[in-house]
Amino acid sequence: KVSIIIPNYNHATFLKERLDSVFNQTFQDFELILLDDASSDDSIDILKLYKNNNKVSQLILNEYNSGSPFNQWIKGINIASGEYIWIAESDDVASLDFLEETLKFAKSKDDLGLVFVSSQIIDTHSHFVKNITKPLNKTTGFTIKSLEEISIYLVKKLCILNVSSVLFKASVLKSLNFPILSKFKNTGDRFTYLQVALKSKIYFLDKELNYFRSHENNLTSENIQNLNIYFDRLRIIKYLIPIFKDNKKAIENLKSFYIEQIVLCKKRDFVVESQKINFKMYKTKLIDIILFSKISLFNFLIYLFKNAMPSRIINYFKQQVLINH
Repeated sequence: KVSIIIPNYNHATFLKERLDSVFNQTFQDFELILLDDASSDDSIDILKLYKNNNKVSQLILNEYNSGSPFNQWIKGINIASGEYIWIAESDDVASLDFLEETLKFAKSKDDLGLVFVSSQIIDTHSHFVKNITKPLNKTTGFTIKSLEEISIYLVKKLCILNVSSVLFKASVLKSLNFPILSKFKNTGDRFTYLQVALKSKIYFLDKELNYFRSHENNLTSENIQNLNIYFDRLRIIKYLIPIFKDNKKAIENLKSFYIEQIVLCKKRDFVVESQKINFKMYKTKLIDIILFSKISLFNFLIYLFKNAMPSRIINYFKQQVLINH
């Protein structure tokens, strides 16, 4: 019924707890696909201990790192045989009834592409850090189906905390654009949810069944430092421009997301790609000449000041562009 994919890279510290939370699920009709992306810690030794477990259908150990966690996702998705797919990140933990509850819900919705649940934040030692996180303060279940809802919940703010909280319908997931997904370093999860939402409906199940681990080895922090996260977000904007172009509210949310990336990333390396998006949005008449000129000026100033633009200029730009638009 379910294919569970655990893509691992250097999470030996958390692997046993993650695997225990999978093997001990109250719903047991699943196969487990274990993937390792050339870890340098003890991960491979730990994974080999489970090689002969009757639930493990595949153990694939990369000799060389693939360069992106999403290459591992694609590998697992392609060999998955289940009707549903759960990508269970190797550093997270699940409630033991995660599959039972999400499957019960998923089977009641013919138009479902994915269902996601609430999460709690845990630290390295599995202690609770934050209360239950509900998407955008929603207190009940809801559905994402229109372009406007997609732009609110998956673009302007991403309401799905992480992929471990998601159960996908396999037929939808297998139909996605893998060549584009493989190019992402960090934001491929958002791109995946967007593709699913454009083909089917996304449902939020208001139950806290996922435990998202916050720790120093988190790839997001690294990708903020090396700019990968911002380049990936620009790739998403470029992908969505032709899809959103005839929906006024969706375009407004996309513009807000774009401007936010400019304000957040004040580094010279970012300017060329940012200006390409700026020109494309102007060319397709999604922004006017005034906003195009302001963004162009801001990009030029970032380049001029070499990553050290004075805060007063940044604040002025926020007032003139972010608030007014």
